[in-house]
Amino acid sequence: IQDDMASGDVHSALMLCDQMASEFGAVEESEKLRSQIQSALHQQHQTRIQEELKLLEDLLSQHNWVEAYQYAAKMRRLYPETPLLHGIEQHIADARVQYRHSLEERFVEAAEKNEIEQSMELLKELDRYLTPDEARQFRDTANSVISSYRDTLVTRFKMAVSDLRWSQAVEFGEAI
Repeated sequence: IQDDMASGDVHSALMLCDQMASEFGAVEESEKLRSQIQSALHQQHQTRIQEELKLLEDLLSQHNWVEAYQYAAKMRRLYPETPLLHGIEQHIADARVQYRHSLEERFVEAAEKNEIEQSMELLKELDRYLTPDEARQFRDTANSVISSYRDTLVTRFKMAVSDLRWSQAVEFGEAI
């Protein structure tokens, strides 16, 4: 039994415990060993779940929301009884909302500082997170940023044409 436990063959160790109790009558010792096996199995299980949760946190830090929800669903299927997964979907949703709020703040701050390039990049990313109703509060700021960005592209386009940099002119023209 000890060898099976050491090698991780839990099922074999449990079968030997059953055999020890039924064939040799060592019920008390068998139950002690069974408790040790169950405890070790539980600890392994908890360790695996903690490792899985770290992988989920990596997905969240990379803002891979769809993959995070899929990974959470997989974890729920693998470990349906564990309390460590209670509220995991809410945790993902909270992380997503927190990131959206961070994007909103960074967008407004960049727009106020007249950092047009950065504002435009943040606006593009923010657009994936906002509903039309939520976007209304940013309409004026977004229109200003888009207009300034377009003016910058027009200026760059004109400069590229006058300098005969045709490939850059085409890029700016497509962006406009």
